[in-house]
Amino acid sequence: MDLLKRYSFFIICILGALGGGALGVTGWQGMPAVKKAMDDAAGTYRNLDSLQSGQVNQDSINAEQERIDQIQGDFEKVLAAASTLSNYEPLVPEAFPDGPPLRRVEFRTKYSEAMEALFNKLNAGTLPTIKDINKLKEVRENELAVARETGKANTNAGAVRTGANVLTADGIRQDPISRAAIAN
Repeated sequence: MDLLKRYSFFIICILGALGGGALGVTGWQGMPAVKKAMDDAAGTYRNLDSLQSGQVNQDSINAEQERIDQIQGDFEKVLAAASTLSNYEPLVPEAFPDGPPLRRVEFRTKYSEAMEALFNKLNAGTLPTIKDINKLKEVRENELAVARETGKANTNAGAVRTGANVLTADGIRQDPISRAAIAN
């Protein structure tokens, strides 16, 4: 045991040298496989490099050009179909961006008429005034007072709305702003 303690450094060095030698021998035996793999990779690189300088496959180019032409043709068809769906006519031609002042005045008039026609088409009204709102609040308070006196309390106080938060017919009757807009 005393011998192991005294020469432990030398023993470890000898074992390391023997292990390194064994690894070197096994690694040296694998070198031909590494050299073959490197030669294969170099050959592949040379083949790829020669493709760049050689003639390109014309069939592939023609097929890709056909595909591009087909896509562009489809795009033109989609544009033509979209243009038939959308009829854009300006209210007043040549009013913008640098049209004469008379054209702009004409545009303002036609724009007001178009917006009024749109509101009529949508059955839209104007916003209620404070007077209208106060009047409807009084009507609502009177309705609630009558309901309290008769014992028929309104169980659905507040606006009735759909899942999309849109007023229903009952909700419009209960909402003072909506009722004021309908009254006009």
